[in-house]
Amino acid sequence: MKMKMLAMLLATVPLLGTAAAPAYRIDILDREGVNGSGALNNAGQALIVRAPSNDDFRTYLTTTSSSVDLGTLGGTMTSSSAINNAGVVAGTSTLAGNTARHAFVYANGSMLDLGTFGGTDSRAVAINDAGTVVGNAENASGDTRGFVYTAQGGMRDIGTLGGAQTMVSDVSESGEVLGYSQTASGEWHNYLYKDGAMTDIDSWRGELNGFGPNGEIFGSVVGWRDLPELVIYRSDWQPGVATASAMADGYMVGWDWNGTITYLSSRDGTWSLNELAGDGWSFHHAEGVNDLGQVLAWGCYYGDDEFCANVLLSPVPEPATYGMLGLGLGVVALARRRRAAAISRSA
Repeated sequence: MKMKMLAMLLATVPLLGTAAAPAYRIDILDREGVNGSGALNNAGQALIVRAPSNDDFRTYLTTTSSSVDLGTLGGTMTSSSAINNAGVVAGTSTLAGNTARHAFVYANGSMLDLGTFGGTDSRAVAINDAGTVVGNAENASGDTRGFVYTAQGGMRDIGTLGGAQTMVSDVSESGEVLGYSQTASGEWHNYLYKDGAMTDIDSWRGELNGFGPNGEIFGSVVGWRDLPELVIYRSDWQPGVATASAMADGYMVGWDWNGTITYLSSRDGTWSLNELAGDGWSFHHAEGVNDLGQVLAWGCYYGDDEFCANVLLSPVPEPATYGMLGLGLGVVALARRRRAAAISRSA
């Protein structure tokens, strides 16, 4: 019995890898950004929300060398949920007067209002590389309905599992939609939606809230002693975090079982961001991770110059460098073999 209880406890604790922690460098992106707001794409573009005042939130498209205010739909507030690898942003903005908020798509300096289903508010939550946006919008009855938006088809209500309301959590690269919906009895069930069909997947354990880049589905369950426990489907890899905030190809960021330590997990191991960043840093949230292993996070530095900031952690050398390094070593080796052969022939 004691061994069983120990195994259950270990299932809720991040599994730390035995491999040496990889080297990372830190770039300060923004000292005014809000904790827990942001997203990151494979180009290293980050979304950061600043709060100059209690009634004013603005989203900035930020890199290590630039920062651009996305603007609004007439109000004073924007919050952006996602960015795809082409730099197209999906988010939410207030209208003039700040009495209503609408989902938007932002690209090339222009913000498009996606509207609602006849209600007051809508909110975009995710976008894939095909430009498909998903989110939630009120209808004329005040019910919340999940939507799929494409440039060709506009905003479409995806329906429900028989009840009045549906919520969307994410969209995959293949166009699957993940969320939860009311049934005819009023219960909320997890679902998958694609090509006009909604499938009840409530038999799958957990509160499912995200897709991985290859169609993986992740979320969390309440485990032993009410501690959170990661669940992941369609994957042969079990990342070493208890709850996840984002997943990329071979990487996941999240927290330990009590939400106090932020981790990066890969197939090589799991490390706290504090460990990767080095002395003086304490990280509280990881907003995003990309296929290069870069992490968008919010943390505080406690040194001679104390501050908190949104930062980009990047592997050193960066993953793209490994390929160039391997190519360079191959060229050197080939040149040496040819030179040796030439010497042998001349001899």
